[in-house]
Amino acid sequence: MHEAENTVRKLERTKAEESANLLQEELKKAESAAAQKNKRRILSARVQVIEEVLAQAYDALDSMDEEHYFSVLADLAVSNAMPGDGVIRFSAEDLARLPSDFIDKVNAAISKESRVSTDKAAAPIKNGFILAYGDVEINCSFDALMQSKREELKVIAANILF
Repeated sequence: MHEAENTVRKLERTKAEESANLLQEELKKAESAAAQKNKRRILSARVQVIEEVLAQAYDALDSMDEEHYFSVLADLAVSNAMPGDGVIRFSAEDLARLPSDFIDKVNAAISKESRVSTDKAAAPIKNGFILAYGDVEINCSFDALMQSKREELKVIAANILF
């Protein structure tokens, strides 16, 4: 009888150890899953903050006072100018408020091999412009610029924020 009791106790200890090990494994899995879920939640929050910062940057560009706005557009035109005769297409709103000396200022700042003029037809954009040299078009609308630099801007925003 004594041997049977020892066997039963040994089995009970073995089962208790197995149960404790199983419980530890399940606990580790649950902790790991919770940590992963938390990391995803943090990443999602960071992505949301970065998207909000990019939206605010776009809004800041879009809501500049007129003088600053056209100064930025002139700088963009100069930096994107190519040799030859180009045409700048503005939105209907920007065509209506374009400073009379805008094109003269841009032409004075670009190289002698390049000249630009204004297209009287409006471009289907909200802000910025489209610069065309024959078949080559450079989309300098704020939407296009933000989109083309989106990944780079996300990295910059993440570095600043986090």
